[in-house]
Amino acid sequence: MHFYVTKLSFAFIFFAFFVFAVFITAPGSLGAVPLQISSLDRAQVQLNRGRPEAAIEILNQYFPPKNEFANYNFIYAQALRAEKKLYRSLEYFSLAYLYFSPGKQKELALFDKAQVYEELGFYEEAASVYRLFLKAFSKSEFSGQAHLGLANALFRTRRYNEALVDYEKAGGGPDALYGTAEALLATGDAAKAYEIFSSLARSNPRRFAESPLARYSMGEACRLLGKSDEAKVQLGTVTAGEYSYKAYFSLGLMAMQEEKNLPVAASMFQMASGSAESELRNNAFLNLAQCELQLGRTDEAIGLLQDVIHNEFHTDLRSRSLLLMASAICTKNRFMEASAILKTLLLKKDYAVEAMNELQKLMELAMVRDPAGFAGIWKFAGETLIQPGRAPFIFKVAGELEHADIDQSVILYSWIARSGPPELKKEAARKLVAYYVATGNRAEAENYFKPAALAGHDDPTLRLKAGFFLLVENYGAAEKALLSIKDLSTEDLLLLSKLMPHIKWNARSLAFVEKRIGDSNVPAVLYVSLGDAAYAGNSKVKALEFYRLAYSEAGAGAKQKADPGLSEADLKWTLYRMQSIEGDPKNKSTLDSLQNGGGLMGRYATARLQEMNVLVSGLNQK
Repeated sequence: MHFYVTKLSFAFIFFAFFVFAVFITAPGSLGAVPLQISSLDRAQVQLNRGRPEAAIEILNQYFPPKNEFANYNFIYAQALRAEKKLYRSLEYFSLAYLYFSPGKQKELALFDKAQVYEELGFYEEAASVYRLFLKAFSKSEFSGQAHLGLANALFRTRRYNEALVDYEKAGGGPDALYGTAEALLATGDAAKAYEIFSSLARSNPRRFAESPLARYSMGEACRLLGKSDEAKVQLGTVTAGEYSYKAYFSLGLMAMQEEKNLPVAASMFQMASGSAESELRNNAFLNLAQCELQLGRTDEAIGLLQDVIHNEFHTDLRSRSLLLMASAICTKNRFMEASAILKTLLLKKDYAVEAMNELQKLMELAMVRDPAGFAGIWKFAGETLIQPGRAPFIFKVAGELEHADIDQSVILYSWIARSGPPELKKEAARKLVAYYVATGNRAEAENYFKPAALAGHDDPTLRLKAGFFLLVENYGAAEKALLSIKDLSTEDLLLLSKLMPHIKWNARSLAFVEKRIGDSNVPAVLYVSLGDAAYAGNSKVKALEFYRLAYSEAGAGAKQKADPGLSEADLKWTLYRMQSIEGDPKNKSTLDSLQNGGGLMGRYATARLQEMNVLVSGLNQK
C-alpha cells in the first residue's frame, strides 16, 4: 500500500510540473518563474512556432555553460537560417559541429551547413562539405540526400559527369531522375535525356506539366535530336518565369539554324535578352549580333557585341564575341583593329585555330580592299600564319608583298622553299632565283637554282635561266637560253645588250640576232651593243648601221633628245663610233655635239676637229 501511494504521489507531482511548464511558456502567460525552464528550450519552442526572431532574441540574452555550447550554436544557426541570414548561420553550424559529440545531431549540423552553402549558391563549398559528410557519415540516414545535394552542386559547377555518378547513388527518386536527365542533356546525350524525361512525363504527368524546367529541358532535348515539331510544342508552353527566356533562346536557334529565318530568330533572341541571368542574356545578345550581321546591319551588331565584351571577363562567351567582333569590323575595312583582336585570341588554346582561320580570311580580304596598307597589316599580325598547312596562302601573300615589301616577300619565299609542299618549293625557289639575279647576289642565286628545277623551255623559264647564266658568267648558256625565247620582250632585249660584250660575234651570229629581234620594239642600248659587236668583228659597215639606228631610236635627230633607255655616256659613245667609222668632214656636226658635252669624249672630239681643220687647211694650200 505504501508503495502504491508513493508511486501515485510521484505521478501527481510530475503532472503538476508539466502543467506549470506549459503555463509559463504559453502566449500571454505571466512568466512568473522564468528560470524554471532552460533558455535553450524556450528558444527551441519559439523556433518551432515559426518565430525565429524571438528565438534569436532569447539566445542573445543567454550565456550558455560549456555543456550547452553545441545545442546553443545549433539552435542559433537554425534560427538564422529561418531568418534567411544564411551567411551568418554558417559560423554557428560550424561551431555546433565542432562541439557536438558523435551522433545524429553532429550529422545534422554538418548536413545543414552543406545545404546552406547550396542555398547561398556557393556550390564549390557545398560540394566540399557534402563530400566531408559522406566520408564521415557514410552510413547516415541522410546519405541519399547528401549524394543528391552533392550531385546538384556538381551540376551547378558544370562537372556533369561527376554529377551523374552521385545522382545514381542518390537513388531512383524523381528528383534524382530529373537531375540525371538534366546532366545527360548538358553532356550532349540528348537521346538518353529524352528517354528519362518521357518516362517521367508518363509516370507523373502533373509534376511534369507544372515544372517549367522539365518542359524546357524536354524541348531542348527534342531540338538537339532534330525533333523540331515536338521541340516547338514543349518550348512554346514555357511562357513565364526565367525558363521562358531559355525557351525563347532555343526557339531563336531553331529559326536561325534550321529555318534560316533571321527576322524571327532576331525577335526570339531579343526576347531572350530580357533574362536576369547574365550568361543567358549575353548569349542572346551574341546570337542577335550574328543575325544583325547576316542581315547587313553591321553597326547594330557591333553595338551588341561591345556590350557583351564589356560585361564578360575571361569567359568563353567573351572569346566568341571577340571572334565575331573581328569579323564584323572587317566588313568596315578596319583590318588593323580586327587583327589586334584576333592576336589576343591566338593566346587562347580553345580559340587559336579558329582565330588563325579568321585572321587568314582577314588578310585575304585586306589584299583586295586595302592593297596599299596590306604590308603593314601583315607585318603586325601575319607571322603567326606561317605554317606548313597554310603554304599556298603564304605563297599568295609573298606575291602580294613583292612590290610593297620585297624583304618580307623574300623571307616568305625562303620559308616556302624550305618547308612548303614540293610544287610550291620549286615555285618559291624560282622566285628567289629571279630576285637574287636581279640584285646580283650570285651565291644566293646559285643556292636556289637547283631546287628551282628549271628544266622547262617556256619563255619565263628561259628568261630566268638566261639571267642566271649571265650572272654566273656562263655566257654561252645565257646566249642559248635568251635566243630560244619565242616572244622577246624589251627586258629580254636589254638583257641581250648586257650579254653581247661577253660573246665573240661574227657576221652570221649578228645576222641571226638581227633576224630574231625582227620588228620588236628594240631599245636603243641594244643597237649600241650590236654595233660594238659588229665593230669588234671588223664589220664596220654593219656597226655603223646599228649605231645610226641607236642614234635614231634615241631621238637625236633634230631635237637631240636622249631615249630614257640610252644614257648620256652611251649616246656620246655612239656619236664617237659613228664619226670614227665615217671619218669625213661632213660629220663635223657630230663632233661639235660631242665637243659641247665636255668630258673625255668632248676632249676627243676637240682633238679630232683640230685634225680636220689642219687637213682642210692643207688641201686649200695645195
